Amino acid sequence: MKKPDQHRIDLQKKYNFSGKYFSRLVVDKKPWSALHQPLPQNFSLEDERSRQKLLNLIKIIKEHKSQDSFVYLDFSQVKILFPMATIHFVQNVERYAHVKIRGRASGSPIVRGMLTKLSIHRRMNLQPCINSHELIERWYTFSGEKTEFGEGYDEIEDILREKFGDTETFDALNTAIGEAVNNVVEHAYETNAKYKKWKIFLTINKEHCYVVISDLGLTIPHTVPTKVSEDILVRLTSIATWKGINDGQRIRLASSYRKSITELSHRGKGFSDMKAVCDQISNAKMIVHSRNGRWVNIPHEKDQISTFSEEVNGTIITWILPLNNMNVENNEQMA
Repeated sequence: MKKPDQHRIDLQKKYNFSGKYFSRLVVDKKPWSALHQPLPQNFSLEDERSRQKLLNLIKIIKEHKSQDSFVYLDFSQVKILFPMATIHFVQNVERYAHVKIRGRASGSPIVRGMLTKLSIHRRMNLQPCINSHELIERWYTFSGEKTEFGEGYDEIEDILREKFGDTETFDALNTAIGEAVNNVVEHAYETNAKYKKWKIFLTINKEHCYVVISDLGLTIPHTVPTKVSEDILVRLTSIATWKGINDGQRIRLASSYRKSITELSHRGKGFSDMKAVCDQISNAKMIVHSRNGRWVNIPHEKDQISTFSEEVNGTIITWILPLNNMNVENNEQMA
């Protein structure tokens, strides 16, 4: 009688695999363990429950060290991919390329098509799904490490020019994107960091243009000033000590204060300029997720600030720009 494989039995018990399922995880007679991670129906950072599942998964990928196991991503229930969460997830998967990933495809052909377009299907060892649906065709991504975009950005710029023409709106949006990328290059990562990439996402539908810029740097709440006079803190946050300032409030502070943790006056300027550029576009909205904080700026309305239990390992800046009656206001109108 063949002697039982104790190592195999231990893995089955540890990960609660049935014999039938476990047999599919044997490669060249070498047992592979898996961390099974079901994903939420909606890929979103705005919903607390979806955010928690997604960011916990990213944390598992980030901390996964074993070469004898893989992370199993179960997309079977995923129905909607929201831009901010999707780009942040994709960037993390790209960064931790050494982590072995396998998975199960979504039942939605649109989700499968998008994962194919973003090359996630390759990491999951799944067959590609070529889909020409407009929800997939209108997604554009571009990434880099420097402030110079090069030819890779031409497609995104052409789409913006096609939609807005050579107008002040086009110039304002291009300026905002440039400011955001420059801010990542100059401030987001530590000098000796091995990974320093930013990622741009663009999509346009009948009503809105969405522009998302993601990085995996130190986060805004981490780099916001630690030494600010009490009168400035009170004026900007109505709170006298840093202990009482949550991450959402710190993001808001960074948008209006031009001094960073390095105490250099020029640092932090780009973030403020991004907000100022976005403010020129009628009915535009700017959303920032960084660490545990979320800050939403809508021109001429009160800022929305919130804090979540799960943290983003970086910063995601999003502009949502309405396409109907979208104009750049002059200084007199802004006043």
